Amino acid sequence: MRERIDLAKSRKKVKQAKTLKDIEKLKEQVVDEIIPERPKKFPEEFTDSKYLKDAKELSVPNEPLKLGSYFMGKQEVISDSGFRYETEYIDEAKYIIFSQKPDIFVIRIPKKKAVVVNAVEDYERYLRELKAKLFESFFSRTHDHKQADTLVQQVLEELGIPEI
Repeated sequence: MRERIDLAKSRKKVKQAKTLKDIEKLKEQVVDEIIPERPKKFPEEFTDSKYLKDAKELSVPNEPLKLGSYFMGKQEVISDSGFRYETEYIDEAKYIIFSQKPDIFVIRIPKKKAVVVNAVEDYERYLRELKAKLFESFFSRTHDHKQADTLVQQVLEELGIPEI
């Protein structure tokens, strides 16, 4: 009797392990198809380098930044450890958040507002298109909206791509 119970448990474990391997293989195939080289980097591929040479520099902590509150015409960029930076417009705040990378403690922000706004808009458009392509590819293979959305979120997280 005990052998039959153990046999059922072992079959269940094998099935779960196989499913996880298949999901990882599926994610690899979709990423190789949609993003053959690598995702575009922000700000390097969205801002002309001539604007980054003469830019203001901002020291940031080595932890995730996020949008804080918007009050009296000021948008905050904050971190959990207490970092706080106020800016005049939300696109500069997004520029700072998108520019942050692990082990980089200084972010260069172009002085021209139009350059910042265009870079942020282009990057957000790129992210939306990338997310849509990933979702479409996962959905065509799984035929499950929820699973396709979950897989897209996992891939974006694994690649270090921010949520917009």
